[in-house]
This record gives sequence, C-alpha cells and structure tokens, in this order.
Amino acid sequence: MANSLTSLYRDAYATFEVVSRVPLGILNSVTRDITADSASKGTTVRNPVAPKNSKYTITPSMTPLAAADMVYTNRTITLDTLEGYKFHFTSEEQMGLKVSGSWMTLWQQNIAQGFRTLTDSVSTALLALYYNSARAIGTPGTAPFGSDLGLLSMANQELKRNGAPVGNRHVVLDHVSSYNLGKLTQLSNVNQSGSTTTLRTGDFDPLFGFTLHTDSNVPLHTVGTSTGQDVNNGAGYAIGSTTIVYDGGDAGTILVGDTIAPASDVSNLAGAASKYVVSTAITAA
Repeated sequence: MANSLTSLYRDAYATFEVVSRVPLGILNSVTRDITADSASKGTTVRNPVAPKNSKYTITPSMTPLAAADMVYTNRTITLDTLEGYKFHFTSEEQMGLKVSGSWMTLWQQNIAQGFRTLTDSVSTALLALYYNSARAIGTPGTAPFGSDLGLLSMANQELKRNGAPVGNRHVVLDHVSSYNLGKLTQLSNVNQSGSTTTLRTGDFDPLFGFTLHTDSNVPLHTVGTSTGQDVNNGAGYAIGSTTIVYDGGDAGTILVGDTIAPASDVSNLAGAASKYVVSTAITAA
C-alpha cells in the first residue's frame, strides 16, 4: 500500500519559456549619438552642416586674405515619440509567485517582452523613413539576389560615385532577400566564399563594403498609379536638382517612395536609366 500525499505536494514550475525575438537589423545600421539623450520629447535636435566653398590659388603676399563668408545650415530631428512598457504584480501576487518558485521567471520574461515591444517599435519607425533615400537600384517588385550579387556591387559603386563615406555602410534585408542571398553558392560553398559563416550560421560576412543585416519590419512599398509622364525641360536639369517639372501621362498618383527613371538619364552603371526616389506625393491634374 502507499500513502496518499498528493494534496501536500508543492506545485513545480520550470523555466522553459523563452521570449521570441525577431531580427531587427536596422537598429545596428543607424548612427547613434548619446549626446542627444538629454533632449526631451518635442525637442528639435540640430545637426550642423558645413557648406562646400571654392578653392583659390595661393599667392605669396604680406596682405591678409579677405574673409570667406559662408552660409551654414543644419538638418533637424524632432523627438516626437516617447514610449514605454509597463507590467505589475500586487504584493499578494508577488508573494504567491515567490512561494511557487515562478516569480523571477515571470519577472524576467516581462522585461524581455518589454524590450521586444519597444525595439520593434523603433525598428518600424526607422524603416518607415526609407522614402528619404536619394537613389534606387534594382527592379521594382522583384526581390534582389535571385541569381547573383550584382546589385550589391552596383549599390557600392553608386555610393562611391555620389561621394558617400567609404566606411560604416550597411544593407538591411527583408526575409525574402536574405533567403535569396543565402541560396547563392558563391556564399554557401566554402571553396568559393572562403568562409563557413553562411553555411554554418546563416549569417553573412561583409560583401562589397557592406555589413549585412536582416530585419522583419522592412516595409513593402505601395506604388502610385501614374504612368506615361514626360520631363518638361528639353535643356535638362543641372546636377543636384531636386525638383523636376513634368507633364503628360494619365491622372494617376505619384507617391512618396516611388521611383522615377528619366529615359535620358543613363548614368546608371548598367547603362539603364538611373532611378530617383520621390519625396513629395503628387496627384496629376
């Protein structure tokens, strides 16, 4: 026979639950400045920008040079979002959880869930700014790296041609692009890549000067409906122009984040029309 002690047994809890975290590669791809931490919500943080001045020929002389006046500008960031995450336990709940042995487990999981929620929000906000890009490459509606690494090489060269700093370059991929990249044998075959990183861990070594990241919040752009527009300036536009006058076409929309590719601008390395990103939405009259 056996004693009946079931009602006296203490409930057992084990820490098996792990809070899921999706990749948020954009957080490691942006410049962070801790000196802005002292700003409060609603504050505008200004980033000073020095202009480009003209060179001059140096001529030995006893006369001091005239001052070179320049107009300095700035770029601004407004701290418009202040978010938090909260959870609580009453004193009686805390006591009961401590007795059962699950207090610390739930406390740690709540903190992990908080970080998960807040970092996901930051990632989404940053990636929503994609329309501030100046140039675009690739084929709209087609995930890159279907067969080769050509787009990474093109992106690297476009940045060089536009004077972007050589270091600290990043590429943030969605899951489809990351999957396509991982299938390429020149990365997964050790004899071709010279590394076991992609094969063993699924991560990527730097490629063409870029550090690669994957982010689950990369947005899918909604394309405007306008077609058949004509650039309304036969003389063309000067390098650096940011406004283009157009006419013709239909009565569709041109949305922020759309790309335009003037047929006459064949500065693209592949010999195709260069693509520029629209920063102001337009509805044709």
